[in-house]
Amino acid sequence: MSFGFPASSTGSQTFNLGQRELLDVVSQAFSNLGWSYASPLPNQFLARISPGIWSWGEKMSVEISYNGNVTAKSECLLITQCLDWGKNGRNVRAFFNEVSRLASMHPSAKLPIAAYDDNKMTPVERVIKEGDRPSPDKPPSNNSFKQSGIGLSFISKIEGLVHCVSPG
Repeated sequence: MSFGFPASSTGSQTFNLGQRELLDVVSQAFSNLGWSYASPLPNQFLARISPGIWSWGEKMSVEISYNGNVTAKSECLLITQCLDWGKNGRNVRAFFNEVSRLASMHPSAKLPIAAYDDNKMTPVERVIKEGDRPSPDKPPSNNSFKQSGIGLSFISKIEGLVHCVSPG
């Protein structure tokens, strides 16, 4: 239960989505909760929550930052309402529960995980560490890359990794 003029509650949570994806998720969350909303700025929402038994209604402001952080503040519409009986806190929790549910189902939330080995090295780190080791079935190469300390097999491995990585 909060006390203030007007009573309010604030919450913040970071999601593993970009700002554009979060705009869609927050918009959908407001619709699912049945709250009317507007977007006065590209990264902000203002919602209105209907009056109920505990209050004359609340307004919620939501701001989405570029790094996936979502901040929500619910406050009573009547400036003279100094007690909210926990309604603003329930609004913030309901909002973040719905956003979390929708964000977890969003396709962008499933980011690829780097393939680490037992030594906690990525494929690129393994190639750099291995360098151009002579192999028993292959005679050592004698080329200009060898003189600079960069082996031809190292360069081919790097080129192979670059071709395997998708651009986005």
